[in-house]
Amino acid sequence: MTLRILHHNDPDGYASAYIVFDFALKSELVNTVSEIKFHSMAYGQPIPDVIDYAQDRVIMVDFSLQPLHIMEDFAALFPVGQFIWIDHHKTSIDMEELSSLGLKDIPGIREVSDKKGRPIAACELTWQFFHPGEDLPPGIEMLGGWDTWRYVEEKDSRPKFFIQYCNSIDCTPYSEEGQAFWENVLLANDNPHDWLYDTVLVAGQAVDRFRERDNIKRIK
Repeated sequence: MTLRILHHNDPDGYASAYIVFDFALKSELVNTVSEIKFHSMAYGQPIPDVIDYAQDRVIMVDFSLQPLHIMEDFAALFPVGQFIWIDHHKTSIDMEELSSLGLKDIPGIREVSDKKGRPIAACELTWQFFHPGEDLPPGIEMLGGWDTWRYVEEKDSRPKFFIQYCNSIDCTPYSEEGQAFWENVLLANDNPHDWLYDTVLVAGQAVDRFRERDNIKRIK
Protein backbone atom coordinates (compact mmCIF):
# COMPACT_ATOMS: atom_id res chain seq x y z
CA MET A 1 0.00 0.00 0.00
CA THR A 2 1.10 3.54 -0.77
CA LEU A 3 -0.11 6.47 1.29
CA ARG A 4 -0.68 9.43 -1.00
CA ILE A 5 -1.06 12.87 0.55
CA LEU A 6 -2.80 15.34 -1.74
CA HIS A 7 -2.32 18.82 -0.33
CA HIS A 8 -2.82 22.42 -1.36
CA ASN A 9 0.39 24.12 -2.48
CA ASP A 10 0.61 26.76 0.27
CA PRO A 11 1.93 26.79 3.88
CA ASP A 12 -1.41 25.65 5.33
CA GLY A 13 -1.39 22.72 2.93
CA TYR A 14 2.29 22.01 3.62
CA ALA A 15 1.73 21.93 7.38
CA SER A 16 -1.36 19.76 7.00
CA ALA A 17 0.55 17.31 4.82
CA TYR A 18 3.44 17.11 7.27
CA ILE A 19 1.05 16.38 10.15
CA VAL A 20 -0.28 13.43 8.14
CA PHE A 21 3.27 12.34 7.28
CA ASP A 22 4.37 12.52 10.93
CA PHE A 23 1.34 10.62 12.16
CA ALA A 24 1.69 7.92 9.49
CA LEU A 25 5.28 7.18 10.50
CA LYS A 26 4.77 7.30 14.27
CA SER A 27 1.56 5.26 14.21
CA GLU A 28 3.09 2.71 11.81
CA LEU A 29 0.33 3.37 9.29
CA VAL A 30 3.14 2.69 6.82
CA ASN A 31 6.27 0.60 7.23
CA THR A 32 8.78 2.92 5.57
CA VAL A 33 9.07 6.52 4.41
CA SER A 34 9.21 5.29 0.83
CA GLU A 35 5.55 4.25 1.09
CA ILE A 36 4.48 7.91 1.48
CA LYS A 37 4.09 10.09 -1.59
CA PHE A 38 3.27 13.80 -1.60
CA HIS A 39 1.20 15.41 -4.34
CA SER A 40 1.16 19.20 -4.27
CA MET A 41 -2.12 20.37 -5.79
CA ALA A 42 -3.50 23.59 -7.27
CA TYR A 43 -7.07 24.18 -8.41
CA GLY A 44 -7.54 23.11 -12.02
CA GLN A 45 -4.57 20.73 -11.87
CA PRO A 46 -5.16 17.15 -13.10
CA ILE A 47 -5.62 14.34 -10.61
CA PRO A 48 -2.35 12.36 -10.24
CA ASP A 49 -2.51 9.43 -12.66
CA VAL A 50 -0.37 7.17 -10.46
CA ILE A 51 -3.08 6.45 -7.90
CA ASP A 52 -4.00 2.80 -7.50
CA TYR A 53 -7.60 3.18 -6.33
CA ALA A 54 -7.84 -0.45 -5.22
CA GLN A 55 -4.70 -0.44 -3.09
CA ASP A 56 -3.58 3.08 -2.19
CA ARG A 57 -4.80 5.12 0.75
CA VAL A 58 -5.31 8.79 -0.10
CA ILE A 59 -5.56 11.65 2.37
CA MET A 60 -6.57 14.99 0.88
CA VAL A 61 -5.89 18.08 3.01
CA ASP A 62 -6.68 21.77 2.49
CA PHE A 63 -8.05 20.99 -0.93
CA SER A 64 -10.95 19.67 -2.94
CA LEU A 65 -11.51 18.69 -6.54
CA GLN A 66 -13.87 20.92 -8.45
CA PRO A 67 -16.52 21.01 -9.75
CA LEU A 68 -18.72 18.77 -7.65
CA HIS A 69 -19.05 15.86 -10.09
CA ILE A 70 -15.25 15.46 -10.29
CA MET A 71 -15.01 15.19 -6.50
CA GLU A 72 -17.89 12.71 -6.41
CA ASP A 73 -16.39 10.57 -9.19
CA PHE A 74 -12.98 10.59 -7.47
CA ALA A 75 -14.33 9.62 -4.04
CA ALA A 76 -16.45 6.82 -5.51
CA LEU A 77 -13.34 5.03 -6.82
CA PHE A 78 -12.05 4.13 -3.34
CA PRO A 79 -13.01 1.21 -1.09
CA VAL A 80 -14.68 2.37 2.13
CA GLY A 81 -12.17 3.96 4.51
CA GLN A 82 -9.36 4.35 1.98
CA PHE A 83 -10.02 8.03 1.31
CA ILE A 84 -9.86 10.75 3.99
CA TRP A 85 -10.75 14.36 3.25
CA ILE A 86 -9.92 17.35 5.48
CA ASP A 87 -10.68 20.89 4.38
CA HIS A 88 -11.74 24.29 5.73
CA HIS A 89 -12.88 25.99 2.54
CA LYS A 90 -16.55 26.90 2.21
CA THR A 91 -16.60 25.35 -1.25
CA SER A 92 -16.10 21.94 0.36
CA ILE A 93 -19.00 22.49 2.77
CA ASP A 94 -21.16 23.60 -0.15
CA MET A 95 -20.24 20.50 -2.16
CA GLU A 96 -21.22 18.27 0.75
CA GLU A 97 -24.61 19.95 0.93
CA LEU A 98 -25.20 19.62 -2.82
CA SER A 99 -23.85 16.09 -3.23
CA SER A 100 -26.30 13.30 -3.96
CA LEU A 101 -23.55 10.68 -3.68
CA GLY A 102 -22.70 10.98 0.00
CA LEU A 103 -19.65 13.22 0.21
CA LYS A 104 -20.67 13.82 3.85
CA ASP A 105 -19.89 10.18 4.58
CA ILE A 106 -16.20 10.48 3.64
CA PRO A 107 -14.00 10.19 6.75
CA GLY A 108 -12.26 13.39 7.82
CA ILE A 109 -13.35 16.89 8.82
CA ARG A 110 -14.88 19.65 6.75
CA GLU A 111 -15.42 22.74 8.88
CA VAL A 112 -14.96 26.46 8.37
CA SER A 113 -14.96 27.47 12.04
CA ASP A 114 -14.09 26.09 15.47
CA LYS A 115 -16.38 25.62 18.48
CA LYS A 116 -15.90 29.28 19.40
CA GLY A 117 -17.03 30.40 15.97
CA ARG A 118 -13.57 31.51 14.89
CA PRO A 119 -12.43 30.65 11.35
CA ILE A 120 -10.20 27.58 11.35
CA ALA A 121 -7.37 26.47 9.05
CA ALA A 122 -6.80 23.06 7.47
CA CYS A 123 -3.63 22.48 9.49
CA GLU A 124 -5.63 22.92 12.70
CA LEU A 125 -8.35 20.54 11.49
CA THR A 126 -5.72 17.99 10.44
CA TRP A 127 -4.12 18.13 13.88
CA GLN A 128 -7.54 17.66 15.53
CA PHE A 129 -8.32 14.66 13.34
CA PHE A 130 -5.08 12.79 13.94
CA HIS A 131 -4.48 14.00 17.53
CA PRO A 132 -7.95 14.25 19.11
CA GLY A 133 -7.90 15.84 22.55
CA GLU A 134 -4.26 16.96 22.27
CA ASP A 135 -3.25 20.61 22.57
CA LEU A 136 -2.63 22.38 19.29
CA PRO A 137 1.09 23.17 18.79
CA PRO A 138 1.47 26.97 19.07
CA GLY A 139 3.18 27.24 15.69
CA ILE A 140 0.27 25.47 14.00
CA GLU A 141 -2.13 27.87 15.71
CA MET A 142 -0.05 30.83 14.50
CA LEU A 143 -0.17 29.52 10.94
CA GLY A 144 -3.91 29.04 11.29
CA GLY A 145 -4.22 32.62 12.48
CA TRP A 146 -2.47 33.81 9.35
CA ASP A 147 -4.28 31.59 6.85
CA THR A 148 -7.73 32.55 8.15
CA TRP A 149 -6.89 36.22 8.84
CA ARG A 150 -7.73 35.76 12.54
CA TYR A 151 -4.53 37.60 13.38
CA VAL A 152 -6.02 40.87 12.09
CA GLU A 153 -9.08 40.75 14.33
CA GLU A 154 -7.06 39.44 17.28
CA LYS A 155 -4.30 42.03 16.71
CA ASP A 156 -1.64 39.31 16.98
CA SER A 157 1.57 39.93 15.03
CA ARG A 158 3.03 36.46 15.64
CA PRO A 159 1.23 34.77 12.71
CA LYS A 160 2.65 37.38 10.33
CA PHE A 161 6.19 36.79 11.59
CA PHE A 162 5.66 33.02 11.43
CA ILE A 163 4.57 33.14 7.78
CA GLN A 164 7.42 35.48 6.86
CA TYR A 165 9.85 32.88 8.19
CA CYS A 166 8.01 30.11 6.31
CA ASN A 167 8.29 32.06 3.08
CA SER A 168 12.02 32.63 3.60
CA ILE A 169 12.80 28.88 3.59
CA ASP A 170 11.75 25.81 1.63
CA CYS A 171 8.86 24.76 3.88
CA THR A 172 7.47 22.08 1.57
CA PRO A 173 6.84 18.83 3.48
CA TYR A 174 8.87 16.74 1.04
CA SER A 175 12.12 18.76 1.27
CA GLU A 176 14.79 18.09 3.87
CA GLU A 177 14.62 21.69 5.10
CA GLY A 178 10.83 21.65 5.23
CA GLN A 179 10.62 18.37 7.14
CA ALA A 180 13.12 19.58 9.73
CA PHE A 181 11.15 22.81 10.10
CA TRP A 182 7.74 21.21 10.56
CA GLU A 183 9.14 18.59 12.92
CA ASN A 184 10.39 21.40 15.16
CA VAL A 185 7.08 23.24 14.84
CA LEU A 186 5.16 20.21 16.13
CA LEU A 187 7.60 19.81 19.03
CA ALA A 188 7.75 23.51 19.98
CA ASN A 189 5.99 24.88 23.06
CA ASP A 190 4.72 28.27 24.20
CA ASN A 191 7.84 29.09 26.21
CA PRO A 192 9.11 32.54 25.09
CA HIS A 193 12.64 31.11 25.09
CA ASP A 194 11.69 28.14 22.93
CA TRP A 195 13.01 27.69 19.35
CA LEU A 196 9.69 28.92 17.96
CA TYR A 197 10.14 32.32 19.57
CA ASP A 198 13.94 32.67 19.66
CA THR A 199 14.48 31.56 16.07
CA VAL A 200 11.32 31.58 13.96
CA LEU A 201 9.54 34.68 15.25
CA VAL A 202 12.70 36.74 15.71
CA ALA A 203 13.90 35.95 12.19
CA GLY A 204 10.39 36.37 10.77
CA GLN A 205 10.07 39.80 12.34
CA ALA A 206 13.40 40.82 10.79
CA VAL A 207 12.21 39.67 7.37
CA ASP A 208 8.94 41.53 7.84
CA ARG A 209 10.70 44.78 8.74
CA PHE A 210 13.06 44.46 5.78
CA ARG A 211 10.17 43.92 3.36
CA GLU A 212 8.22 46.85 4.78
CA ARG A 213 11.22 49.18 4.36
CA ASP A 214 11.84 47.81 0.87
CA ASN A 215 8.21 48.43 -0.08
CA ILE A 216 8.44 52.02 1.17
CA LYS A 217 11.56 52.58 -0.95
CA ARG A 218 9.82 51.22 -4.02
CA ILE A 219 6.87 53.56 -3.51
CA LYS A 220 9.18 56.55 -3.20
